[in-house]
Amino acid sequence: MINYLLFLNLLGAVSCAFDKYLATSKKYRISEKILLGICFLGGVFGFYIMSRLIRHKTKDKKFLLFLYPIFFFWIFVLIYLNLC
Repeated sequence: MINYLLFLNLLGAVSCAFDKYLATSKKYRISEKILLGICFLGGVFGFYIMSRLIRHKTKDKKFLLFLYPIFFFWIFVLIYLNLC
C-alpha cells in the first residue's frame, strides 16, 4: 500500500508540474478530470504540495471544490489504515 501511495503521489506531483509547464507554454493541457482522477486514486498529497510550491491551480475555485474533499477523504483513509 505504501509503494502504491508513493508512486501515485510522485505521479501527482509530476502531473501538476507538467500541466504548469504546458500552461505557461500555451500548449494543450492535461484535463482536470485526469488530474482529479490521479488525486482521487491516491496522488492528492503530491499534487497538493507541488501545486502550492509552483502556484498552479491555487485560484481555480471549481478545481479546489473537488480537490479539498479528496484531500480530506485520503486523510481519513490513512487514519483508518493507521498509516499517518
